Amino acid sequence: MRVIFLDFDGVMNKGGATVKFQWDDVLDSVLVKRVNKVAVETDAKIVICSAWRLANSRLWLEDILVKFGMNRGLVHGVTPNLPYTKWKERWIEVGTWLMDNKDKVEDFVILDDISDFGPLNPHHVWCNPRYGISEKNVKEAVAILNQGWMVDSKVA
Repeated sequence: MRVIFLDFDGVMNKGGATVKFQWDDVLDSVLVKRVNKVAVETDAKIVICSAWRLANSRLWLEDILVKFGMNRGLVHGVTPNLPYTKWKERWIEVGTWLMDNKDKVEDFVILDDISDFGPLNPHHVWCNPRYGISEKNVKEAVAILNQGWMVDSKVA
């Protein structure tokens, strides 16, 4: 399985963290459709690593993504909430998910506006939080997922 680890704020909306949760403007449909394009072109599933997963169910998260243009059925799950990590250490939660699922994952990419993913940086596409995921980011993500690199347990 190919996996997209997906942050929400700064990737699928502009300006970083969402202050108000209103259905009409919480996400940008153009940006959600760009993430959808990556998933469809690479036959990837989405694992949500956004802080949104801490306050909302996987089903609710998928419903809001679908509302803004994501194909239903792409959301596979969420990363674990590790209470000892800080938000800037999201790579530890992604790495934990990878280790727990290492027999299922053939490739992965991380779409996030956090700039450092430690040892997972070769699989990280940084999205500028002022603009969200760009067409250039889409091409980078597709290239990473299509490179055929197998997850190495030393990296995850």
